[in-house]
Amino acid sequence: MYEQALAMSEAFTDEPDFTTFENKSGLTEDMKFLASMPELCDVTFLVGDTREPVCAVKAVLAARSRVFHKLLYNAYSPQKKKETTTKENKIKMFLKRSSEPLLNLPGQGQPSRPGRSGFTNKLDTIPEPQGNAHQTLIIEEFEPDVFRQLIEYIHTGCVTLQPRTLLGLMNAADYYGLEELRKACSGFVQCCINVDTVCALLASAERYIQYKCTKSMVQKV
Repeated sequence: MYEQALAMSEAFTDEPDFTTFENKSGLTEDMKFLASMPELCDVTFLVGDTREPVCAVKAVLAARSRVFHKLLYNAYSPQKKKETTTKENKIKMFLKRSSEPLLNLPGQGQPSRPGRSGFTNKLDTIPEPQGNAHQTLIIEEFEPDVFRQLIEYIHTGCVTLQPRTLLGLMNAADYYGLEELRKACSGFVQCCINVDTVCALLASAERYIQYKCTKSMVQKV
């Protein structure tokens, strides 16, 4: 009797005292809603010849794609670098000057009254950093429907594959380093190829002929 109780006790002890709850469908819908609300997004892409706006969240894009991370956070023009360096130098000079007691300010009739620590009470305002400002970028490489599907996949992990946009989406996935999506597009062609699929692929092949995925797919079909 004691041995049975001990065995049951050990069996209960081996079982974990926690459980994992997942609600992926709810998360997918919430992230899809997030990407559909411009006021909740901090980057807008003007896509294609029509410059159709597609909104997104920079942090999500950067976390899911190293290419987007470099595009949104690391890529600065030489002019912007120069402006940033100039602002940094001004701030450094300001901090250097403010580290010494300021008894008199040149060009003023009355001297400034220093505080208890020897600093003047009135200091220049340091501008707030602009890292969280809303960005607007132009995307000319892909069609609006294709790019919108790409953004939907990045935010939700789900996307509906269809022959009309498949080739563009596969090239976009390859371009932005989304290997799983690229493989899914390639697999869709291999398992669902028919006359209609081939016609839809060839219709969009001309636009994306410069990409390696297009060349490889045309050779297969």
